[in-house]
Amino acid sequence: MLCAIRSHFVTSQFQGLWEKIKAWVKTEDIAKFFTIWEDISSNPSVPERIVKYLKAEWLPVLHRWSMIGRKNRSIYEEGNTNMLIKAYVVYYLSEIIKLINSRYHHVLKTYCLGRKCNRCVDYVIQALVVNFLPEIKTWHG
Repeated sequence: MLCAIRSHFVTSQFQGLWEKIKAWVKTEDIAKFFTIWEDISSNPSVPERIVKYLKAEWLPVLHRWSMIGRKNRSIYEEGNTNMLIKAYVVYYLSEIIKLINSRYHHVLKTYCLGRKCNRCVDYVIQALVVNFLPEIKTWHG
């Protein structure tokens, strides 16, 4: 969130505003959260376009980025991210590759992945399911 906001104004020119925004994001007290928002939105030195941007893009989804919206979450709610899913997929793919001997690895890389070194995870999964696994079944069927 801070990276996205930082791209909308020069933080060195609005150092006070930047400090308030960082405090706003990190506060866990709801009263303090809205006090900081009131300070930001009513301050005449803050550009109106920044206030409009924060109000339109970030206030409606404060449960996703602010600490007040992220308090008292279970481990399952904290871990519900795309990065976690990608980590699981990469882990299990590496485990599958360990189980496959070097001959099968060669077949997978040469015939199913078209001799390309770098492929996206979804492409590798599709190649495993659509091409590679049926081939193994015919060999060992």
